[in-house]
Amino acid sequence: IPFNEGVNLQSAVTNIPDGSSSDMCNCVVNQDGSISKRYGSEPYVNQPLSTGPVSGLYRAYASTGTSYRSILLAIVGTRIVSSTGGDVPFFTVNPVTVTANQSWSFVSFGENDVIFTGSGFTDSVKRFNVFTSSLTDLFVTAIDTEAVRIRAKYVLKQSNYLFLGNVQDITNGTTYYPQRTYYSLLNQPSSFTWNRYEEIRAGEEITGLGNMFDRVNIFYPSSIHEISFTVMAPLGTQELSEVV
Repeated sequence: IPFNEGVNLQSAVTNIPDGSSSDMCNCVVNQDGSISKRYGSEPYVNQPLSTGPVSGLYRAYASTGTSYRSILLAIVGTRIVSSTGGDVPFFTVNPVTVTANQSWSFVSFGENDVIFTGSGFTDSVKRFNVFTSSLTDLFVTAIDTEAVRIRAKYVLKQSNYLFLGNVQDITNGTTYYPQRTYYSLLNQPSSFTWNRYEEIRAGEEITGLGNMFDRVNIFYPSSIHEISFTVMAPLGTQELSEVV
């Protein structure tokens, strides 16, 4: 029986004529009236990892000059997993767990590292080495009197500075600064001091960070601001302006 009449959703099931059907899900009708199974999809990695959803996904690349590696880094439920690369990748599960059900912000820094943070302020900012698969906290426990420890919703790299936006200062207690963006020392993504930050718009929280034309864009619910600079410092060259 040719199925060249396709799907019939108007007639009762008992009255559907030959050549049509009430349900042709995952079917393709060929020119001769025959039907074939529609091509579907296959799991990228046929490997059980968690019962939780994937809440963060990032493709990372690293190079030493003589060797090269690319991986897929993911947050699945409470687990941090990374692929081995290759045509048939296998995911390894890191023993460190994180809080589920939050969004994640990733950025590559230097030749080998990925720095990422969750939006829930429950986990420290993480640092992952693509070659060694080592995972550490970005901020160490022992710090000097000038340094601060930060948790953040958003992370961004620009001109070898690391930016953290919409933050909690957890150096001594916990203080929330939703409108503040901290920036690191040059080429030192774990070095933040108490006076290396910008606050642009009072009363509104930062909803994202981005970059365009070597400038840092800071997003708020009702505006977009940018920072242009050659040197980021408390007395640096940065200029702040409202774009939108």
